[in-house]
Amino acid sequence: MAGYVLEIKRNYECSTDKDLKALVLGDVDAANVHESTSDASVEDYTPRSVLERHIATVNTKRCQEWTMEVLAHLVKENLIHEDAVNIVQAERDPPTHGIFGYR
Repeated sequence: MAGYVLEIKRNYECSTDKDLKALVLGDVDAANVHESTSDASVEDYTPRSVLERHIATVNTKRCQEWTMEVLAHLVKENLIHEDAVNIVQAERDPPTHGIFGYR
């Protein structure tokens, strides 16, 4: 995919995003998350935490496949609980949706 880049949104206010309020995957150990020194919402492209560095290792794919592969990798590394995979799988679009199967 041309133009793909991992974008990390720091201090993102997810309470204003209707999709993110409805989907909670669980907890992560605070030691594996980068704590920003700023209160401002910023876009960052450099993985700065254990969690982000693991996420950055997953190759580019269509978004839903990439997301599932990231979650499987994080479960394997014991960074998130395996229930997160089932939660996201239940929310995925059907295979007939999207650029390869959109009707």
